[in-house]
Amino acid sequence: MMDAVYATVRVHATGNATQVAQALRSAATTPGLVPRVFTFQGLVDQQLQSIRKMVLVVGSLAAIATLLALIGIFGLLAFTVAQRTREIGVRMALGARSPDILRIVLGQYALPFGIGAAVGAAVAAGAAKVFRSLAYGFIPLDPLSFGAGLLLFAAVALLASIAPIRRALRIDPVSALRYE
Repeated sequence: MMDAVYATVRVHATGNATQVAQALRSAATTPGLVPRVFTFQGLVDQQLQSIRKMVLVVGSLAAIATLLALIGIFGLLAFTVAQRTREIGVRMALGARSPDILRIVLGQYALPFGIGAAVGAAVAAGAAKVFRSLAYGFIPLDPLSFGAGLLLFAAVALLASIAPIRRALRIDPVSALRYE
């Protein structure tokens, strides 16, 4: 039984790639040798295809994570507004305006948002150093990417908070005081 022997031969040729490939195949005289012939463009396309698949998987996971964050923030804010309906009603009955209510509802989430953004940026910085070796041309600590990620995080949080905030601003003080 013969061990498999692998070898790479690169040929620079001009002309029809099909004819060059046929000439190379016919030149292979070793028994059992079946040469695989690729054009340079074929090799580049093959490499790019694997990168495209990786980007698709990472992008899909990012979209799922964003959706889960949106649902989680929405649920937390909606629950908080529901729990604080009576308090918000009392504040409105005592003269609190819409900006005051907005500050109350969003104010308690400013610190957790800041902590989450800082921890997320730190984890992303650590992961970026790991991925530096995996992808050619990858810039590990790109400020534009980090800024865009933080802006996306803030936009998701703001989008998730719109409905609960609108509900808090529409609370009728009289019915909230009767609410048990």
